[in-house]
Amino acid sequence: MNFRPRRTERLIFRIFCAVFLAASLSCVTFSPARTVEPLRILVANDDGWEAPGIAALVKALRDVGEVVVAAPARNHSGAGHSMTFDGPISVRRNDGEGVRWYVIDARPATCVRLAVQSLLAARPGLVVCGINRGANLGTETYYSGTMGGAREAAVLGIPALAVSLERAEQMDYGPAAALTVALVRELAKRGSLKPGLLLNMNVPARPAAEIKGFRLTRLDPRPAIEFYEKRADSRGEEAYWPGFRPLDPGPPGTDIRALAEGYVSVTPLGLDRGDGRMAKALRSIEKISAGPTASVGLPLRPAG
Repeated sequence: MNFRPRRTERLIFRIFCAVFLAASLSCVTFSPARTVEPLRILVANDDGWEAPGIAALVKALRDVGEVVVAAPARNHSGAGHSMTFDGPISVRRNDGEGVRWYVIDARPATCVRLAVQSLLAARPGLVVCGINRGANLGTETYYSGTMGGAREAAVLGIPALAVSLERAEQMDYGPAAALTVALVRELAKRGSLKPGLLLNMNVPARPAAEIKGFRLTRLDPRPAIEFYEKRADSRGEEAYWPGFRPLDPGPPGTDIRALAEGYVSVTPLGLDRGDGRMAKALRSIEKISAGPTASVGLPLRPAG
């Protein structure tokens, strides 16, 4: 037999629930909504502060947080992680459109360190370097000033991202900037913007609709194809012109392969570049005597 409460009983039950709820709420103290501070982002590059790539990046990242720029006064492509030590460093401000720009006469890694240690009022929660004109893939990342600036941030304990766009006849930085914002938002949502995070991101030079998505990759270990052509310079003297040929796509899972297939390549890079397998093979060097009787000029022989 099904029991169905009569209309009067249902009404009393509803009144009781309403009174109980009101009494419960009267005992609760509501605190105002907690204000979440916007993400503080330091932007740098190696192409110089007037490069179109950094302008596109700054414009896009303003939708994510508070942006400050510390960029070299001129192009320092290929500077790697070199620092500026040879004299005083000039800095000038060039603010515009709600963003503070520091134009620094120094290499990218120094721009990042100087900004964090001396120019910024508060420590940034993220450093983004780019958008570089041309990809930084495989072993070439060791030469990259874009990567050097990001790596310096990681050295300082700040999560960092280096962003590069594949070179093309017409460089459209808009899709790369939008994809950078998408990645930063995903990292922030998952709580991944922590010390130790160092990512190298490369975007294919394709229309946004033709970019297939993101791929987590590793560095292609093959050496870059670089060469030097011997010619006479304008004075008729012997000189060498550097040249470069891109590598073929290479093995699956690598950054070069992902970019060639139309994916955004994201490669995690840590500060500890130690090779565990090599260390194991070299363990025997710990047996070499370091005392006054140690042999000099004794060749090392591979273990095993």
